[in-house]
Amino acid sequence: MLRKLLHRLLHRPLWLAIVICAVGGVLLGSTLSRAVQRQFAIATITPSSIALRQTNNVLNSARMPRRSSSVARRLPETVAQRSPQLLDISNCSANPKQPRNPSDLKALLTLPLTRFRATANQISGPVQERSAVAHFTNFGWRFLVDWFGASALHEPIVVLHETVGSFESVINLFSESHPDDDDQVSYHALIQENGAIVYVVPPEYRAYGAGDSVFINADRQEETVQTNGKNPPSVNNFAYHISLVTPAEGRNNQATHGGYTKNQYEALAWLVSKTGIADDRITTHKIVDRSGTRIDPRSFNAEYFLQRLHSYPKTQEIIIGCTLPDAPAPPDLAR
Repeated sequence: MLRKLLHRLLHRPLWLAIVICAVGGVLLGSTLSRAVQRQFAIATITPSSIALRQTNNVLNSARMPRRSSSVARRLPETVAQRSPQLLDISNCSANPKQPRNPSDLKALLTLPLTRFRATANQISGPVQERSAVAHFTNFGWRFLVDWFGASALHEPIVVLHETVGSFESVINLFSESHPDDDDQVSYHALIQENGAIVYVVPPEYRAYGAGDSVFINADRQEETVQTNGKNPPSVNNFAYHISLVTPAEGRNNQATHGGYTKNQYEALAWLVSKTGIADDRITTHKIVDRSGTRIDPRSFNAEYFLQRLHSYPKTQEIIIGCTLPDAPAPPDLAR
């Protein structure tokens, strides 16, 4: 049957021409259709969708695979670039042994609130915010590598504390010069009993909130960084320290006290949500401490805190990472 049809077409040029034109038209139409579809797809990719795709890629790559110390020593910068909460690594201090000279640190006293929370002037919250910057001897660089040259980069954690003393006494302590490493102490933020937040150390710097300390991650692996050859390793290099002001009846060494106010829990939940940090990387000073002497925050209601935390969307308005380009360098003190 097919042979007869081909025989007729070959002996009838007009019919052959019609068939050739029809087949060519179908092929041409299919090609044009695909081209139009491609052009339409390109036209519908808006800048916002590109940004969303890039954001998703960055967030997906932030889950750093576990690697041996030998690999970490080779390219710590590669690890740094994967973390959405690390800024330009060229603005970090690469090595704890690197000599550094302090810049004009008076500028720290007049830092805008946006240096503590990026959207402080645009996004209001249920709390009051202000700053009372600690003396520059009470905080330092965050480092790319530890004292021995191994990678010092871990995903950030939040460490919760309490002041034990009054708000005024703690602020006075932070404002004093402490050139001796054993005396240096600070938090990134304090939360008063009325819920007011007071920023003490900008989040790109390393606050000295925990001494001999280690964080056990969800994979049951230890995370800690030694930044001074004379002191034990600690979590300070990748921690954001928040302290609740202790109620008056708790300013002692007892195991418990009356607890914190609802305003403090609300402000704490709101503040932690602005770090974007996952629940399993929120911990307490008592848990990370290896000295066996720290028990804060005492009488902390973790269940209520998590309930309030989950009522707020997680954002990354507090950038826990490397030093901003215009940030003055702290002095040559490491802890």
